[in-house]
Amino acid sequence: MITERIFQLTVPSSDNGKKFIHTYRLDSIMGALTDSEYECLGDMPLAKVYRHQDFQPNKPNILVSCHIDSLYGTYFTSTNGAELQGTFDNSACNAVLVEAMIQSLLPEQVLISFTGDEEHGSKGAVQTIEFLQEE
Repeated sequence: MITERIFQLTVPSSDNGKKFIHTYRLDSIMGALTDSEYECLGDMPLAKVYRHQDFQPNKPNILVSCHIDSLYGTYFTSTNGAELQGTFDNSACNAVLVEAMIQSLLPEQVLISFTGDEEHGSKGAVQTIEFLQEE
């Protein structure tokens, strides 16, 4: 299943430093999580923060941040025997995290942020921090 998720998420995802402009990976992540136990808690222009439906805000929590922006012009994935090849730019990490969410492998007190603008100022990470401070 993880290989299929990597193939699904190795698609364009970019931003212009203000908002996501190519949202194919983001859309795939959101679609994959539609029937999961996770809900989007924060929907910012460069960050999407998810929490488990049983998350309790008054308990200690942990944040996992995973960038989804990429710089490739062409995307591909293939297998060569047991070897997976491609232009992943974090899509493999995105896939592992999404699968862990779908299969409820993470503790309920883990917040997940998918961010953009990773290469030029980390504005998605900054938006996540600002959002969580306000919450």
